[in-house]
Amino acid sequence: MILEISRQLRRLTEFAGKVAASESGVRLEDTDRQDEIGVLTRNLNEMAENVDVNLESRKQEAERQRQQKETLEQEIVQLIDDLQGAVDGDLTVRASLSSLEMSTVADLFNAVIDSLKDIAVQVKESSTQVSFALGENEESIQLLAQQALQEAEETHKTLGSVQQMSLSIEEVATNANQAATLADDAYQETQEGSSAMDATVNSILNVRTTVGETAKKMKRLGESSQKISQVVSLIEEIALKTNLLAINASVEASRAGEQGQGFTVVAEQVGALAEQSAAATKEIAKIVAAIQSETQEVTQAMELGTSQVVDTTRLVESTKQRLGQVLERSRSINELMKLISQSTVSQADTSRTVTNLIQQIAKQSEARLNSSQQIAQSMQATAQVAQQLESAVEQFKVAE
Repeated sequence: MILEISRQLRRLTEFAGKVAASESGVRLEDTDRQDEIGVLTRNLNEMAENVDVNLESRKQEAERQRQQKETLEQEIVQLIDDLQGAVDGDLTVRASLSSLEMSTVADLFNAVIDSLKDIAVQVKESSTQVSFALGENEESIQLLAQQALQEAEETHKTLGSVQQMSLSIEEVATNANQAATLADDAYQETQEGSSAMDATVNSILNVRTTVGETAKKMKRLGESSQKISQVVSLIEEIALKTNLLAINASVEASRAGEQGQGFTVVAEQVGALAEQSAAATKEIAKIVAAIQSETQEVTQAMELGTSQVVDTTRLVESTKQRLGQVLERSRSINELMKLISQSTVSQADTSRTVTNLIQQIAKQSEARLNSSQQIAQSMQATAQVAQQLESAVEQFKVAE
């Protein structure tokens, strides 16, 4: 029993190996058995039949694919031929492929060729227009470049002049500041001079007052000297009369003899006293005369001094007025110099601003010059490219 089962299993295994090796038409017998071997035999026969069916289908499919491959290869060769014509510049080629798979490719190829043809036509027209436009604008571009170069040179010259002017204005501003400082110092000194002049005027006025008072006192002293002279004259007259009386008394005493001797001594003493009084009176008269003379001289000198003080006062007053005018003008000059200093500082700031603007303009001019040169170079390169492109487009065939 076991041997039989083993034999049947070997037989089934061999059959399965043939089926696995794609051997067609093989079948197992003993399909009527009702045991497990029979069930397995029937299942294996069914599997072998399915394998045969699949093998046949695969053979048919392989044949169909082979035929499609041959057709596809032929159409690809045809498409390559058409593509080679397009590569050679013939844009009039058309692909006509019959297979469904390649018809889409043919339509796409034809659309691409049409697009290339349109592009070639447009490129040719555009390159022609570009070449024509460049030819017309070449002179204008060169003129623009020359103008930009001239503008840059003139801007640099202007910048040099403006910088020189800026330096001059800076120097003027410095000098103006120094002048303003000097004017302010002069104004301060003028104010101090005016104050000193006021003090001088007050001092001269005080001297004038003092001289006037002294002149009055000297005048009163002269008047007193006159009175003293009058008194001295009176005393001199009295001394003279006293001397005469003494002489008369001496004469009378001499006549009286011894009785008049005592009176004679008195008369002599009175005479001596009268002589002394006369001598003293003469001395006083000399002194009074000297005092009167000196007083007169001093009075005349005081009057002259008063006149000179008056003249000096007038001169000082005039000088004070002129100094006041000088002070006012100095104040005006000081304010004017301050305004000039402020203006020169403002001008210096403006000059620096103008210099910066000119520098910016110079940079812009250089940038425009560089741009013009680059544009000219670009236009020349574009013209060369347009010519090359036009030459390249000429190689394409776009019409029958």
